[in-house]
Amino acid sequence: MTISEVVFSAPVFEDWPDSEIYSSVINHGLDSHTEIVVIAEKTSGLISELGPNNEIEKIIEVLDIEKETYIDWGKRNRTKINFNSVLNLTVPYVLLPKKKQEVIFDQPDVKTAWREFADTYDGARDLLRFSRVGYNYKITNALVYVEHLCGIECSSGRFIALRLMDDQWVVKGSNLIWVAY
Repeated sequence: MTISEVVFSAPVFEDWPDSEIYSSVINHGLDSHTEIVVIAEKTSGLISELGPNNEIEKIIEVLDIEKETYIDWGKRNRTKINFNSVLNLTVPYVLLPKKKQEVIFDQPDVKTAWREFADTYDGARDLLRFSRVGYNYKITNALVYVEHLCGIECSSGRFIALRLMDDQWVVKGSNLIWVAY
């Protein structure tokens, strides 16, 4: 059964807590050397690296999430959208417009592109790209896909599961999907 074949009625929730989710994920992963966070303006949409349904079942099991959370994630990521969340981070952040990203990274030499990126964004070491967030029916569990792009030898993509605990979204686990080396 594919994602598009499953019927899941998401609740009517006018103020999705996406901003809180993204903020929790970023703040959880910051190190003491991070001076600025750069986020791709366009979301990632669906990812093709998942493979057959048995891989999806493995992700659900490893992250200990309900299948409905993954299904909602799939539905919300059928199309790419502009990242428009207002974040509450411990460091400044900026959105990287798609056209500017193309200009910086459309170069034959990847190292030159990353130097230009760091110069443009005052020492930034990496670029984050997020999917939209998927939720369980009760809006107590969430799933987001994050790409951490930092060069041809250090980039990765992973699913991150969060749980609402005492009115705070807390990272409860992650599953690495791909890594560059």
